[in-house]
Amino acid sequence: GDGMLDSCFLAANPEADCDGDGMLDSCFLAANPEADCDGDSLLDVCQIAADPAMLDCDGDGMLDACMIAANPASDCDGNGVLDACESPPVSGDSWWMTEQFGSGVDLEGLGIRLTPTGNPSPPLWQLCTTLSGDVWLDPSTHTPLQLSDDQAVLQSLPFPFEFAGQTWSDVYVCSNGYLTFGTADTTYTETLAAHFDRPRISGFFDDLDPRDGGQVLVGTGPAGSFVVTWQGIPEYSVPGTSNTVQVILHPNGAIEMSWPSLTATTAIVGPSIGGGVPSDFVLTDLSNAWDCVARAVAAGDCNGNGLPDACEIDPVGDPFWGVEHFTGDFDLDGTLVRWQPTGTVDPPYWQVCSDAITAWPIDPTGHSQVYLSDDDFMAWPLGFAFPFAGGSHVNANIGSNGYIDFGLGDTSYESSLYIFFQELRIAGFMADLDPSAGGQVLAGNGPAGSFVVTWLDVPLYHQTGGDVDMQILLHPDGVFEIAWLSGIPAEGVVGVSWGDGIPYGFAQTDLSASGADCELTQPLDDCNYNGILDGIEIALGCELDVDLDGIPDSCGGYGGYGGMAPICASDVTRDGSVDVHDLLRVLLAWGDVKFASPDARCDLSPAKGDLRVDLADLLEVLVGMQEGCGQP
Repeated sequence: GDGMLDSCFLAANPEADCDGDGMLDSCFLAANPEADCDGDSLLDVCQIAADPAMLDCDGDGMLDACMIAANPASDCDGNGVLDACESPPVSGDSWWMTEQFGSGVDLEGLGIRLTPTGNPSPPLWQLCTTLSGDVWLDPSTHTPLQLSDDQAVLQSLPFPFEFAGQTWSDVYVCSNGYLTFGTADTTYTETLAAHFDRPRISGFFDDLDPRDGGQVLVGTGPAGSFVVTWQGIPEYSVPGTSNTVQVILHPNGAIEMSWPSLTATTAIVGPSIGGGVPSDFVLTDLSNAWDCVARAVAAGDCNGNGLPDACEIDPVGDPFWGVEHFTGDFDLDGTLVRWQPTGTVDPPYWQVCSDAITAWPIDPTGHSQVYLSDDDFMAWPLGFAFPFAGGSHVNANIGSNGYIDFGLGDTSYESSLYIFFQELRIAGFMADLDPSAGGQVLAGNGPAGSFVVTWLDVPLYHQTGGDVDMQILLHPDGVFEIAWLSGIPAEGVVGVSWGDGIPYGFAQTDLSASGADCELTQPLDDCNYNGILDGIEIALGCELDVDLDGIPDSCGGYGGYGGMAPICASDVTRDGSVDVHDLLRVLLAWGDVKFASPDARCDLSPAKGDLRVDLADLLEVLVGMQEGCGQP
């Protein structure tokens, strides 16, 4: 529209056609705005051609910056480089999970969890850091070992323990703060060579001397875990020192360590599979690993990826698991939370939403009383086959401690995420409840055959006040709901477990912030697959929806590039009419299409898009042609 033939302008200004297709780039972009995904008025293909290694490292034809903007999880460390293009860290920081302290220890009050990855080579564990109280077990009833200075004794394990590529039935406990497998060791000088010379778990490898105070205890914990505690042990010939350390071995291969109190300033902490110091070993900062428990983050854009934190889920697992661990900060009183199955084979298995309530969702009056004592359960028929965790269940075990399970029955009362995830269960508030001391547990069926369990005024064990009023509802379609009419001033776990242990990548869900309206939402209501419902992103201003169709413009909404919506959705050529040109364009794009590619415009059905052009999309064009869409 400048009054000069494009061919003449291009002859004088060849740079105006960077891809050499004979068409002014500005004109091409006006007709094909998706060809400039970063909105800098330059054709993406030309930018990529100039520096493919930096701008399109994975060679998919899309600017990496646009890929990251559309899917922030593809750059989990927020450094602007696609994770797929980054090499595994040469640093051993995330691999060996071992730290040597030479002039001060920063672990006091902390704990760590090492969860096996199942990899045949490092990293052999996933590491996370938490508070010592989250992984500490009371050893007051455990058995003291009569250990002298620099002494080790053999202890039988209550289960076969997988470690360092072998299965062990016993372990040596040494006074110097470590466990060894296969052979005993009494080394007291903490060197990396000594630590890595055999299969070992160093809870706190230092020259400790139980002759001068404290004691070393062994015992079992929940689910048969093996617990070793060095309690109040001083350093050799250093009066007034005291170090408390605990190592827990779990039947699933997980290892937990905690350090409630320390005075020593030198030590080695971590696991060793033996065979000497690894050639690529680098120390791990154990106190600075990813939190085992989700922590609140400040407002803003903490990872610097250009997307407001309010629009992101941090940590990544937040929307996936539908589980929250309360430590006296229960905020669900007067709330109903619903878990709606997504129908996917991978997490997230549920969409979670919440509503305010003032009364029970289903009145339990007339329901049968479930007579439970403390730490008790009773099997109960549901009245239908409940689809849950990949199976179908006609019975459930109603537990006195605030949950339903679908296994052999459980009486666990600890408010621990580790214990919670050991069983296939739904927990309204997993805590030490005692219906034998008051209140009632009622079971019955509601409208449409739903199964209802109500804990009515059930007290916490040996506590006065704060009785629990909650209700769990199971529906025949796999939906389940939990409602609470009062606050609970105690520690407890709420949510759903598949019984396979703490999931890799687990992080808590803030159930009270899961959405104010419980409406059925299909997985395609997250068209960019970043774990956030499209409506939420639009409402928060994280995504544009110029044409007000409820679909983020970045996902193919037609106002997405600042212009007005076209007259017809099926006008894939953007020429103002639906005709044979659109039909041919759809046929040319037939098959799978990439997100935000030019061919994605042909993905018309379903409305949210399924990244595939097929018969359904072709029919949309035919309907548009029949209706004369855009024709005079």
